[in-house]
Amino acid sequence: MLANFGIMHLHLGQWNTDELLWLVQYPDHVVFLELSDHKPFNQRPVGGLFHRYHSGGILDREKEINAAAAAALAAGKVPRLSYGDKVRLGLIKRPTKPKPGT
Repeated sequence: MLANFGIMHLHLGQWNTDELLWLVQYPDHVVFLELSDHKPFNQRPVGGLFHRYHSGGILDREKEINAAAAAALAAGKVPRLSYGDKVRLGLIKRPTKPKPGT
């Protein structure tokens, strides 16, 4: 879902718990979407229905974030690189899932 829609999840408790916090991360903001389980991974495409359900809210938050960034630029402040920009530029690598036994 991260690769398809930019949506990530955090396990609440241990790494293998079924309680997940779904979110979208931006350079200076985090948008929490909902608390649920792994069911969005069963959808095809993975997370498609989940993304459609939240897409309106995500777009609204992105408009607010973009407006704030535009105001900062107009005030002469330098914007920070986003996570995606840093990955594309090779400055950071996406995290990988730990191998069993490590």
